[in-house]
Amino acid sequence: MIIHNYYTTLIKPFFNALGAIWHYSVITLDNNDVRVSNIIMSLIAIYIGVKYYKIFINWVQRLIAKWFNDDKYASIVLQKLSSYVFIVVYGLFCLQIANISLSMLAFIGGALVLGIGFGIKNLVSGVINSLVITFERPLRIGDIISVDNYLGYVISIGIRSVAIETMDDTVVFIPNSKIIEESFTNFTNGSDMIKLNTHVVARVAESIDDKASKGAEIIQILQQVMHDNKLIASYPAFKVWFISLKDQEYEYLLQYFCSSDKENLHVIKHEINLALNDKIPYNISVSTSPKL
Repeated sequence: MIIHNYYTTLIKPFFNALGAIWHYSVITLDNNDVRVSNIIMSLIAIYIGVKYYKIFINWVQRLIAKWFNDDKYASIVLQKLSSYVFIVVYGLFCLQIANISLSMLAFIGGALVLGIGFGIKNLVSGVINSLVITFERPLRIGDIISVDNYLGYVISIGIRSVAIETMDDTVVFIPNSKIIEESFTNFTNGSDMIKLNTHVVARVAESIDDKASKGAEIIQILQQVMHDNKLIASYPAFKVWFISLKDQEYEYLLQYFCSSDKENLHVIKHEINLALNDKIPYNISVSTSPKL
């Protein structure tokens, strides 16, 4: 009897009150009741997602790295994309637990929804552009490209932008949309070699009767400079072109391949300039493109 009275007077009312609170409707939007239970369960789901987010993403990224073992570039992009997909999908899952539909967000505030809409639009656009870059391969990590007046190495390709490290070690972020929609130059296109073009102009002060022999003499010097430099690739072979002769100015073009390593490029430019100034007995001007 005492236990029954204790149950009817204390325990039962307590659980009835707790149940009433649990099922209490905080707000009703679009004929959907957002109850206390929905909010609590949604908060628990958010806590679990935050706590185990890194563990789950690391597992997914390891799988991606394993599946795309032979394609490092696609692996990196898809690993980054997986985290965005998880956040969006899990966010929608938490909203579903809270009994909040996407249409109900319109009641929260038009400006907020509009801002979220533009944010999602930009995110989706960035994802699509990154996927286009991933599968069309206009550039790869390590490529030397020129875009929007910047020249440098591609060091990362993200969901929103491509990071380029310039020759003076400055990192520039180029939006993926600019890569997709505008023109740019890729000097290596996945190769570890780059083609350089060096213009040489030799100014001969005195008047020379045998201009052909003087031009041939300078060509021999240029060929020897190219041959002696060990940083220049043997294949494809270097080429020396005579471009023009005007007002005692002999213009030549040197075309050659070398490693695209940044330090190597600085060294080869330095060595060629020194050798040309040392071996050609005339005033000369030297310019190399791309301008490294």
